[in-house]
Amino acid sequence: MAIIKTVLPEDATGEVAEIYEQAKNAIGFIPNSFILLSANPFILKQQWEYIGSIFRHKTISNELTAAIRMLVSHSIDCDGVRLLH
Repeated sequence: MAIIKTVLPEDATGEVAEIYEQAKNAIGFIPNSFILLSANPFILKQQWEYIGSIFRHKTISNELTAAIRMLVSHSIDCDGVRLLH
């Protein structure tokens, strides 16, 4: 049994389901980090709002943001596909 209770996309309701849907519409999938953060919907919402502020940045394009995120992930050897469940 897991110590932290997370919410899978197919089980999400309320605000967690709304954030999952918004993320899926915006980036095409629900990141594993969001599933982990679903253990605390308040923090999940804060993270989604933070990411939204990055997407709406006035001087840094989404393409540059994506390149920075990819380079950082690569530099710390993050494959981005580890599953939580």
